[in-house]
Amino acid sequence: MTTLYRVTMYSSTEGRGALERHRVFTAPRATRRPRRFLRSSQQQAEASGLTPAQYQLLLAVRGHADPTGSTIRDAAGHLLLRHHSVMELVDRAESAGLVRRRPDQQNQRSVRLGLTPVGSRRLAKLSAQHLEWLRRMGSRSGRLWDGVEPST
Repeated sequence: MTTLYRVTMYSSTEGRGALERHRVFTAPRATRRPRRFLRSSQQQAEASGLTPAQYQLLLAVRGHADPTGSTIRDAAGHLLLRHHSVMELVDRAESAGLVRRRPDQQNQRSVRLGLTPVGSRRLAKLSAQHLEWLRRMGSRSGRLWDGVEPST
Protein backbone atom coordinates (compact mmCIF):
# COMPACT_ATOMS: atom_id res chain seq x y z
CA MET A 1 0.00 0.00 0.00
CA THR A 2 1.35 3.40 -0.95
CA THR A 3 1.20 6.13 1.67
CA LEU A 4 0.52 9.57 0.30
CA TYR A 5 1.59 12.61 2.25
CA ARG A 6 -0.21 15.88 2.57
CA VAL A 7 1.58 19.08 3.50
CA THR A 8 -0.63 21.44 5.46
CA MET A 9 0.50 25.00 6.02
CA TYR A 10 -1.62 27.53 7.82
CA SER A 11 -1.41 31.23 7.29
CA SER A 12 -3.88 33.79 8.48
CA THR A 13 -2.54 36.52 6.20
CA GLU A 14 -2.19 34.61 2.93
CA GLY A 15 -4.95 33.46 0.63
CA ARG A 16 -5.53 30.09 -1.01
CA GLY A 17 -3.17 30.91 -3.90
CA ALA A 18 -0.24 31.32 -1.49
CA LEU A 19 -1.04 27.98 0.14
CA GLU A 20 -0.98 26.23 -3.24
CA ARG A 21 2.40 27.84 -4.04
CA HIS A 22 3.76 26.53 -0.72
CA ARG A 23 2.64 23.00 -1.60
CA VAL A 24 4.29 23.15 -5.00
CA PHE A 25 7.57 24.44 -3.58
CA THR A 26 7.60 22.06 -0.61
CA ALA A 27 7.54 18.90 -2.74
CA PRO A 28 10.98 19.43 -4.36
CA ARG A 29 12.49 20.32 -0.98
CA ALA A 30 10.99 17.17 0.55
CA THR A 31 12.63 14.99 -2.10
CA ARG A 32 16.02 16.71 -2.19
CA ARG A 33 17.61 14.79 0.71
CA PRO A 34 16.50 11.36 -0.51
CA ARG A 35 17.89 12.22 -3.97
CA ARG A 36 21.14 13.41 -2.38
CA PHE A 37 21.36 10.22 -0.37
CA LEU A 38 20.81 8.07 -3.45
CA ARG A 39 23.43 10.00 -5.39
CA SER A 40 25.90 9.79 -2.50
CA SER A 41 25.17 6.07 -2.23
CA GLN A 42 25.90 5.58 -5.93
CA GLN A 43 29.14 7.53 -5.71
CA GLN A 44 30.31 5.58 -2.66
CA ALA A 45 29.49 2.27 -4.37
CA GLU A 46 31.42 3.30 -7.47
CA ALA A 47 34.38 4.49 -5.37
CA SER A 48 34.53 1.05 -3.74
CA GLY A 49 34.57 -0.71 -7.11
CA LEU A 50 30.91 -1.71 -7.21
CA THR A 51 28.22 -0.59 -9.59
CA PRO A 52 25.14 0.88 -7.88
CA ALA A 53 23.18 -2.15 -9.14
CA GLN A 54 25.69 -4.54 -7.55
CA TYR A 55 25.41 -2.67 -4.26
CA GLN A 56 21.61 -2.92 -4.40
CA LEU A 57 21.92 -6.64 -5.15
CA LEU A 58 24.16 -7.13 -2.11
CA LEU A 59 21.58 -5.32 0.03
CA ALA A 60 18.77 -7.47 -1.38
CA VAL A 61 20.66 -10.72 -0.74
CA ARG A 62 21.81 -9.72 2.75
CA GLY A 63 18.45 -8.31 3.79
CA HIS A 64 16.36 -11.25 2.62
CA ALA A 65 14.27 -12.73 5.41
CA ASP A 66 14.66 -16.39 4.45
CA PRO A 67 17.70 -17.86 6.23
CA THR A 68 18.37 -20.16 3.25
CA GLY A 69 18.99 -17.11 1.07
CA SER A 70 17.37 -15.07 -1.62
CA THR A 71 16.30 -16.54 -4.93
CA ILE A 72 16.72 -14.76 -8.25
CA ARG A 73 12.98 -14.13 -8.22
CA ASP A 74 13.17 -12.63 -4.72
CA ALA A 75 16.03 -10.35 -5.76
CA ALA A 76 14.16 -9.31 -8.93
CA GLY A 77 11.14 -8.36 -6.84
CA HIS A 78 13.25 -6.37 -4.40
CA LEU A 79 15.18 -4.59 -7.15
CA LEU A 80 12.10 -4.04 -9.31
CA LEU A 81 13.86 -5.67 -12.25
CA ARG A 82 13.00 -8.49 -14.61
CA HIS A 83 14.25 -11.98 -13.89
CA HIS A 84 16.66 -12.07 -16.84
CA SER A 85 18.16 -8.70 -15.86
CA VAL A 86 18.85 -9.98 -12.36
CA MET A 87 20.36 -13.16 -13.82
CA GLU A 88 22.87 -11.01 -15.72
CA LEU A 89 23.54 -8.90 -12.65
CA VAL A 90 24.13 -12.02 -10.54
CA ASP A 91 26.43 -13.42 -13.25
CA ARG A 92 28.59 -10.28 -13.07
CA ALA A 93 28.50 -10.15 -9.26
CA GLU A 94 29.44 -13.82 -9.06
CA SER A 95 32.34 -13.25 -11.49
CA ALA A 96 33.48 -10.39 -9.25
CA GLY A 97 33.42 -12.70 -6.22
CA LEU A 98 30.58 -10.84 -4.46
CA VAL A 99 27.85 -13.48 -4.40
CA ARG A 100 27.61 -17.23 -4.72
CA ARG A 101 24.85 -19.49 -5.97
CA ARG A 102 23.90 -22.78 -4.43
CA PRO A 103 21.09 -25.19 -5.30
CA ASP A 104 17.85 -24.83 -3.41
CA GLN A 105 17.43 -28.02 -1.38
CA GLN A 106 13.64 -27.99 -1.68
CA ASN A 107 13.24 -26.81 -5.28
CA GLN A 108 15.80 -28.15 -7.73
CA ARG A 109 14.73 -25.61 -10.38
CA SER A 110 15.82 -22.74 -8.16
CA VAL A 111 19.09 -21.46 -6.74
CA ARG A 112 19.75 -19.52 -3.56
CA LEU A 113 22.05 -16.54 -3.40
CA GLY A 114 24.47 -15.76 -0.62
CA LEU A 115 27.19 -13.22 -0.05
CA THR A 116 30.81 -14.23 -0.26
CA PRO A 117 33.24 -12.97 2.39
CA VAL A 118 34.36 -10.28 -0.11
CA GLY A 119 30.74 -9.25 -0.74
CA SER A 120 30.02 -9.14 2.99
CA ARG A 121 33.04 -6.93 3.69
CA ARG A 122 32.19 -4.51 0.90
CA LEU A 123 28.57 -4.32 1.98
CA ALA A 124 29.56 -3.72 5.62
CA LYS A 125 31.92 -0.91 4.61
CA LEU A 126 29.35 0.81 2.40
CA SER A 127 26.59 0.38 4.97
CA ALA A 128 28.76 2.03 7.62
CA GLN A 129 29.41 4.96 5.27
CA HIS A 130 25.69 5.31 4.56
CA LEU A 131 24.76 5.17 8.23
CA GLU A 132 27.28 7.91 8.94
CA TRP A 133 25.76 10.04 6.16
CA LEU A 134 22.29 9.49 7.63
CA ARG A 135 23.51 10.39 11.13
CA ARG A 136 24.99 13.63 9.85
CA MET A 137 21.83 14.49 7.97
CA GLY A 138 19.51 13.29 10.75
CA SER A 139 19.78 16.47 12.76
CA ARG A 140 18.60 18.41 9.74
CA SER A 141 15.85 16.02 8.64
CA GLY A 142 13.55 16.96 11.51
CA ARG A 143 12.89 20.24 9.77
CA LEU A 144 12.27 18.41 6.51
CA TRP A 145 9.27 16.54 7.92
CA ASP A 146 7.72 19.45 9.85
CA GLY A 147 4.15 19.84 8.57
CA VAL A 148 4.15 16.55 6.67
CA GLU A 149 1.61 13.97 7.76
CA PRO A 150 0.09 10.83 6.22
CA SER A 151 -2.79 11.68 3.92
CA THR A 152 -6.21 10.30 4.78
